[in-house]
Amino acid sequence: MTTPEQLYTAARETLTLLPRTQALITHTTNQVDESQIKRTKTVHRIPWNNDAATLYFDIHAAVRRHEAALTLLLFGHARYRGGDDQNTLDAVSRLPVLLDRAHTAGHQHHDTVTTATTDLTAWPRQLRALLDEPRDGETPWTKAPGNLVCPHCEQRLHLAPGWRDRPDHADLVCRTPDCADEHGHQPRWAPSAWVGLVQPDPAPAPPGVTLTAYATMHNMRRNTLDVWAHRGLEPVGHDPAGVALYDVNHLDQRRAASTGRCSLQVVHL
Repeated sequence: MTTPEQLYTAARETLTLLPRTQALITHTTNQVDESQIKRTKTVHRIPWNNDAATLYFDIHAAVRRHEAALTLLLFGHARYRGGDDQNTLDAVSRLPVLLDRAHTAGHQHHDTVTTATTDLTAWPRQLRALLDEPRDGETPWTKAPGNLVCPHCEQRLHLAPGWRDRPDHADLVCRTPDCADEHGHQPRWAPSAWVGLVQPDPAPAPPGVTLTAYATMHNMRRNTLDVWAHRGLEPVGHDPAGVALYDVNHLDQRRAASTGRCSLQVVHL
């Protein structure tokens, strides 16, 4: 179980690392004179640092979503934050406070709380991985899937550290000290060279769907689904990451009922 100290530590680290990640995004500033007032427009141009931009804006959106959902859970109402950078940092600072209060109120197993906790504690690791500053033991070596072995020494291959945060760079590496390829280098294979060799067993379908996935499938706001969960929609299980899964039929019924109410309101008007 994540302790309050770990939550506050994760928030402090995120506050330190997030601006550094934002600084990696290429941008240009144009000065525009209008009635003797100078306005600054920041325009992100292509190409920019896609990895930094993706992670930064993922956190930018997720921290607001988590803050609103936790506030709704604890107080019954919430107001969404503005989209500027300072509001992002303020939301990160407030997240451990809300999570601590949710734990005290007995909501530690609620989907809103577990999802926010998972994201908050993962952000520092993801930011450090992007900044190429992982801590010792933070990105351990992982055995290659499919029992793949090195063709030179026939020892088990491993996935290079950081592959969870950047799957497109999931190289296979032979860690045998004396093993080398024909050029004398440590044997290494890019994903395109080995993914097709792995034939995983088909995984059983999960008993439900996450709220995020359902919102994406039906082009809905995630906050709407958080309200449904807050009002008694019970999960039917959890995925391997611990995120709650909900019965699709139950979600469809809620969505149909909500759509029906909206239609009645339109007819009445």
